[in-house]
Amino acid sequence: MLLVIGGTITGIILIYFFGFLVSILVNNIIWLFISGFLYRYYWKLNGLEDVLILGSFIFYKLMKKIKK
Repeated sequence: MLLVIGGTITGIILIYFFGFLVSILVNNIIWLFISGFLYRYYWKLNGLEDVLILGSFIFYKLMKKIKK
């Protein structure tokens, strides 16, 4: 929940100064690094494994839909 609130606040600030498209890109990059830092040093996890598992699950579901 903390990352959602922080992402919203930084997104609003970036939209005001740089515009919508730039704010989406920069905000995603900033919070990707922040969440990676939190996973790595606070929870002692890499976080990449979760992304890969989720990505493979979504890929499997999409391929199953396409083959029907």
